[in-house]
Amino acid sequence: MASRQASFWMLLALAVALGVLFFNVVRPFLLPLLLACVATVLVRPYYEWAVVKFGNRRGLTAFLFSVLFLLVIFLPIAGALLIAGNELMNLGQDLLSPDGKLNHSVKQMQDLAHQRMTDQQWEQFKASAGKSVEGAISGIYTKTQALISNIVELVVGLVITCLALFYFLADGPALLVTLRRLSPLESQDEEILIADFANVCRGVVLSTLVCSFFQAVAAGIGFAIVGVERVWLLSVLTMFTSMIPFVGAAAVWGVVAVGLLMAGHGWAALFLVIYGSTVVSSTDNLLRAYVLRDSAKLHPLVALLSVLGAVQIVGLWGIVLGPIVASFFYAVLKILRDRHWDATGQPMASSQQPLC
Repeated sequence: MASRQASFWMLLALAVALGVLFFNVVRPFLLPLLLACVATVLVRPYYEWAVVKFGNRRGLTAFLFSVLFLLVIFLPIAGALLIAGNELMNLGQDLLSPDGKLNHSVKQMQDLAHQRMTDQQWEQFKASAGKSVEGAISGIYTKTQALISNIVELVVGLVITCLALFYFLADGPALLVTLRRLSPLESQDEEILIADFANVCRGVVLSTLVCSFFQAVAAGIGFAIVGVERVWLLSVLTMFTSMIPFVGAAAVWGVVAVGLLMAGHGWAALFLVIYGSTVVSSTDNLLRAYVLRDSAKLHPLVALLSVLGAVQIVGLWGIVLGPIVASFFYAVLKILRDRHWDATGQPMASSQQPLC
């Protein structure tokens, strides 16, 4: 008996050591794997339908879905970012050009601000603004260098995401059975966790991406109506800001409206404020209420903290992954409370046998 227990603890220690080693090996690819897992949850119902149409050819269907995922999801985003980046470069050239429209507008705003300040206040303002701009430019330059240097990592991550999506779709049921066989959780807990994860992924991802996309489209239409330049850039900025709680699309169309007002286009600014407050905001409220009708809802403060924290850890994908992690964590706590704590708050006796 003693030798059996010693063997068990040795195997357990070896499993922990190898598990830590394996985690360090796959750690650079955890984000692509998580993205592939979320994508699998989203497309699996359509994949199972397509498997039947293709004569139960799971491998071929999984390959087609992986390619479609790459074409439909990543390429349009890359194209939009490319166009927005080109407009951003043109914006910088316009700002640096002495004859540029933007530079002329900036000078007008500087003159207006100078008229409302004393000479001492104006000098302090220029010094403070200069430091802020210098810091922002330095930060942008550093981030740009990092982006260029990590382009290979981005491509590798994209390949890993597509490969993982292929295997998750083709071998998903077998992988799930294996994981459940290795899991120490009860079958009912596993079922609840799997269902909650799928529910959270659909709710958070669809509400975040779908709502931000349609808000960007609606805001872009409004920008085009009032005749502002660089609609693509403003639309992409709207899509990203609309994903952040307490910020939203108003952070973009509000600034544009203020710029129009200061440029003397009062009616255009008024129209944009009314349009943004009604059409753009209503688009977000209606779509989010429809998509999240059966999903876990986060408190706005928790959503904000999860987004900001995840963005600092994993970058831009944290806008989506942060709420998913927070919602899934809440689901685990809910299972722990409902199934393993009684009404008095005391742990309930487990029906499982001890490991040794």
